[in-house]
Amino acid sequence: MATQTDRLGGRTLRELLVDVRGGLPVHRPILVELDPSEGPFEARERTITVTQPLETIEAQGREYAGCRVRRLGAGGLPGPDEGPITLGRSRSCQVRIGDASVSKVHASIVRDVRSGQYLVFDEGSRNGTRLDGQPLPPRAPTALWSGAYLTLGRMAFVFLEPQALRTLARLA
Repeated sequence: MATQTDRLGGRTLRELLVDVRGGLPVHRPILVELDPSEGPFEARERTITVTQPLETIEAQGREYAGCRVRRLGAGGLPGPDEGPITLGRSRSCQVRIGDASVSKVHASIVRDVRSGQYLVFDEGSRNGTRLDGQPLPPRAPTALWSGAYLTLGRMAFVFLEPQALRTLARLA
C-alpha cells in the first residue's frame, strides 16, 4: 500500500480551525500531536463532545492551538469499504510517526460502518498503545472518541472527530 500524503502539511490546530471556519470541508478525524514531555496523558475529563459546554471546548481548543495536526485518511468522504488507517514508523503506514519508541506498524484506526464509531487497535507494538492512560490489549478493538488521549510509545495525540473540529472552528 502506498504511503498517504497528509495534505494538512504540518499545520497547527489553530491554522486548521481558521481554514475550516473559512469553508474548508472536514470529513475525516485528525490527531493533534502533543509534546511528549507534558505526559503522562491520562483521562482528565477533557473529552470533547458536541454536548459538552462550549466554554470547556473553547478552552481545550486554546490549549492545543499551537500543536501540529495529522489527518486520518485521504481527503473526501469516507467510503464504506475503507480499510484501517495504520500508524507507525514504516513507510507503508498512512500516518508516519518518526520516533524510535513507535513500532513500524504500531496501531490502526478503523471506522465501524454500522455504528459510525471509530475503533483503535494496538498491532502488537513493542512499547504499547494507551487510551487515556490505559494500556490496550494487542489486536483487540477499543472504542475511540473525540478528545481521547492516544499514546503510541512516548508519542501522544488527541483524537478529534470531524464534528468536534467543526464545533471548535465555530469558536475560533
